[in-house]
Amino acid sequence: MAVETRSVPRAASGRLLAAAAAMSGCAPVQVPAAPADLLPFPAQVSTVIERGAVEGHAVRVLQFNTQHEIARVLALTRRAWSLPHGSRTVEASSGPWSIVSRHTGTGYLTLQAKRAPDGHTEGLLTYWDREHGLPRSGIDLAALLPSDAHVRRRFVAVDARRRSETLVAVDDAAPRMVAERIGARIAASGLRVAPMARAGAAEHGDAVARLYLGRGSELALTVHRHDGGSAVVMHLSEGQP
Repeated sequence: MAVETRSVPRAASGRLLAAAAAMSGCAPVQVPAAPADLLPFPAQVSTVIERGAVEGHAVRVLQFNTQHEIARVLALTRRAWSLPHGSRTVEASSGPWSIVSRHTGTGYLTLQAKRAPDGHTEGLLTYWDREHGLPRSGIDLAALLPSDAHVRRRFVAVDARRRSETLVAVDDAAPRMVAERIGARIAASGLRVAPMARAGAAEHGDAVARLYLGRGSELALTVHRHDGGSAVVMHLSEGQP
């Protein structure tokens, strides 16, 4: 994935909100620290993603809550990130979120903030950087897709000694046909369908949901109707040595 100064923060922000929700609660893992000037205002901070990757880019996500109003948060962030670095910030909005990003030289800092119910400000701070060598899986989720499927999103996280990966894709074929094609490739990789899915309890109309189990691995597959074709979501969780 090519990195462009303008396009990455804008395009990635929506993906990040989904990724952060999916990977929240990850246990701390030792990774290179983000820059010291992450938040130019006092705030309560907690970790959402300590070590992860979104579409090939290493990512660290912090959640913050500050008593400052959002206009003050944005002004302080804009000023601190522009000076003395000499870099220019890029701003955007998505629903209730205001987004400020800047290039750090090796990656990007992105602040996503919105007004909290109490009138203060809450949000996410993301540090995008070069890939730090997250462990690879023995199962390539993209290789399990039919040849005419298209990957839309892909992100990875490490939680203690477990690695998780989520892939979202689309295909023009009907859900049951797509599920059978993927299922055959999953079986060839050594995973077996769980008993509850084998009984057909998780298949309703145009929606298919199956769980596959392997030695230390679980792969959840869902396929449902989308725009005349199918949407595919696979989530793989596996232990690390």
